[in-house]
Amino acid sequence: MVDPRSLGPEALEILATRELRKAGLEPIGLRVRRRERVGADAASFTLDLAGRLECYGHRWSVLVECRNAAAPLAPADLDALRRRADEAHAASAILFTTAEPGEEAARRADELRIAVLRVVDGRTAFTAAGLVEPGQLPLWLPELTAEVVSWRDGALRRTLVSAGRPESILEPLRPRPAS
Repeated sequence: MVDPRSLGPEALEILATRELRKAGLEPIGLRVRRRERVGADAASFTLDLAGRLECYGHRWSVLVECRNAAAPLAPADLDALRRRADEAHAASAILFTTAEPGEEAARRADELRIAVLRVVDGRTAFTAAGLVEPGQLPLWLPELTAEVVSWRDGALRRTLVSAGRPESILEPLRPRPAS
């Protein structure tokens, strides 16, 4: 089992870009906008990437936060990300995190229209999803992958990022119709 917390800033940036591309979203010109440590833990950091995404022939601005932290994700973390995305004039905000996003954080992400992707161990995730059998694993299986964590229909949902299926990431970003 691979610990997602073992990722450094560059490795987490590469994983985030890979997962976006895998889903069918093309990152364009993502550049580091901000980098800082989080808390007293030397391994904890946050890294903001600003650029554009392209999908279905459309392009829009995005701020992608890559967060490696031991503490669970809090609603205040999402508020801060939304503020930074607004300051950067980004149409969308996406968070890749090694931290556990609980129910409150998932609800806040839904309210703020932020896509939250948790970095998880590939072996555990693919086996739990029934996509591979326990035991000898295929060589194509990545050590780490991402799952979209969202709040839908009054429940916390987790969906593995699938190849060529951008909707799992796009759906949390879209505004909700007025009721």
